Amino acid sequence: MNTYLKILVFLITVFIFNVFTGCKSIKEAPVDKADIDKIELSERDKLKSTVLLIDASKEKMIGNLQKAASLYSGALAKNPKNAAAAFELAKIYAGSDHYDEALKYAKKATNIEPENQHYLMLLADIYVLKNQLDQALKIQENIAELYPDDISTHFNLISTYIYLDKYYKVTEVFDHIESLTGFSDELSIEKIQLFIEMGLYDEAVKEAKKLISYFPEEPLYLEYLAEVYSETGQQEKAIELYRDIVEKDPENALARLHLAEYYRQEGEMQKSFEELKKAFKSPQLQMESKGRIMYAFYSLSEDNPEYLKQALELMDILIEMYPEEAEMYAMYGDFLFREEEYEKAREKFVMSAKLDPNQYAVWEQILYISSQLEDYDFMIKYSEKALEHFFEQPVIYYFNGIAHYQTDNYEKAVMAFENGVELVVDNNLLKGQFYTLMGDSYYYLDKPDKSDRSYEKALEIDPENTIALNNYSYFLSLRNENLELAKEMSEKANKLEKNNSAYLDTYGWIMYKMGKYEEAEKWIKKAIKNSGDDSAAILEHYGDVLYKLGQKNEALNYWKKADKTGNGSDFLEKKLKYETLYE
Repeated sequence: MNTYLKILVFLITVFIFNVFTGCKSIKEAPVDKADIDKIELSERDKLKSTVLLIDASKEKMIGNLQKAASLYSGALAKNPKNAAAAFELAKIYAGSDHYDEALKYAKKATNIEPENQHYLMLLADIYVLKNQLDQALKIQENIAELYPDDISTHFNLISTYIYLDKYYKVTEVFDHIESLTGFSDELSIEKIQLFIEMGLYDEAVKEAKKLISYFPEEPLYLEYLAEVYSETGQQEKAIELYRDIVEKDPENALARLHLAEYYRQEGEMQKSFEELKKAFKSPQLQMESKGRIMYAFYSLSEDNPEYLKQALELMDILIEMYPEEAEMYAMYGDFLFREEEYEKAREKFVMSAKLDPNQYAVWEQILYISSQLEDYDFMIKYSEKALEHFFEQPVIYYFNGIAHYQTDNYEKAVMAFENGVELVVDNNLLKGQFYTLMGDSYYYLDKPDKSDRSYEKALEIDPENTIALNNYSYFLSLRNENLELAKEMSEKANKLEKNNSAYLDTYGWIMYKMGKYEEAEKWIKKAIKNSGDDSAAILEHYGDVLYKLGQKNEALNYWKKADKTGNGSDFLEKKLKYETLYE
């Protein structure tokens, strides 16, 4: 081993010994440059400082910042001229928000090496962090003088000038950058945008014209000038430019939109819409932007037939342009649904679901519309399709169950309701509806015990569930069971919802079952007056009551009316044939 290596090993051994025995001999390094220059160092101290610097950098790399800082301090104590150690300490302190300590060490680094760009930039950044922007600016200006060809330095200077409202300086720096790079469209665009943000519109116009002189055939650069004119209230000049732009570039969507807005403000609505259509047909206008415009049209067209006509025409354009985009069909469906064009709306939603079956709201719309259309076979088919993708959604089971119920398939209805109710979370209204429908279905399956328990669960959840109150009481009356409870529940339903023909009829029928025919006649007559004259059941009930009251001819008339309406009881045909009451 040569002599130099022996010395190095010895120094490292001494250093490790000092670290692990808790050496406390580190002294604060001087700050002042004059003091630093006076320091004379032995080669041994320089070497110790270098070793400590290396070890500190290793600790920093593995994230041991506290130990790294201690080692950097040691390096600086051994060699007060170790600018790198001071620089690293400044970074560590700045990173932990100890800005005063960071500033102290950054100054040390720059005092040792006053022209080191990295040290000066860190010092400027720390002044910025301390909100001492004037001090930061001085440093940045110094860096710019020392490194006149460094473009990033000059851009940093621009940022600070803007923050300090020294706009007059910005142009000078831009001109200097341009002298280094030559004319650049990218730099010119930066200047234009910056001038607009700063409110220096004359400068922006000047720069935009300069840009256009270099690239006279580029419509994009005309847009910048048009934007400046718009910002400064020179609307006519802006519009002329937009017209020039679309002449050179017919698919320029932005220019088309500006023209559309201009014509709209001038009251030339047809011209405005023509420009808007051209913008929509342009591939330059992103689909998302078109979607946002359509949502604006959704509000505008709610009570305005002209806007609605335009909206649907635009939707046709979008469907033609994006035939594989589910969102477009769903959006079209929203317009049609609002206008109650249910079948057309459903077609759009179905197409949307085919293209993207993972949009739950679309399936729900399909099922809701089918319910409105009373298209229960369609409802069954699409609720089953929806369950393939959203088997955890109770509402789909709800629609599936209703569809089976309405098609008299009570077994499948019950199965859907039982599966769905288990999935309901924090929605007592929906849970109550499930149990009510289960009660109805079990009744028709001739399972009265299960029917009663289902209604009772519905009423436990909501004691004012009028449908459960009415249906439970009505089915009890049909079974001629627990009529007092039936009477109590029916009274409550009628108090909660007055003048409901079905509820009035139920109470009247309970009176009939209790032998209170005059009372029954009064209530069922009220039911007929409240839209009950198209219900076969209510008309037949009224005929039965009249028969009991001895008004046989009138009873026969109401049975005939019930027969014409359809869906009377199993006994209605015999009542008419033999002109007598059958129960």
